[in-house]
Amino acid sequence: MPLEREPTPSTLNPQPSQVQTIGTQAISGLLLAISSALGPRLLLPKLGPKKLVRICVAGFAACLVGMGLAPTGQLFSLSVMCGSMFTMALPVCMGLIAGKAEGDEAGATLSALEAMNTLNRVFGCE
Repeated sequence: MPLEREPTPSTLNPQPSQVQTIGTQAISGLLLAISSALGPRLLLPKLGPKKLVRICVAGFAACLVGMGLAPTGQLFSLSVMCGSMFTMALPVCMGLIAGKAEGDEAGATLSALEAMNTLNRVFGCE
């Protein structure tokens, strides 16, 4: 008689299919590119750097909570896509940090930030 496996959380709530995952990644990538390119140009003059960073950090945090509490794959995907838009503050933050560096150290500061972002991606701390 074959042993029956007890249902696990992954079998009770199946993850989105691979096609949905690829679609979510593609849409998130587009939103990330558009928001990072146009967001600071359009919103920075109206809101200022501090307010833009605060709004984006709060929005991204709300999206992370949404990802954690999402009962379905579709809501998780929606939270991921919304979170992608709030990353528009990253270029602004990098500009603010580089602006605080001394004149000849701005390039080195940006290189160090990029190295830290790369390490962040390698270790999966996104």
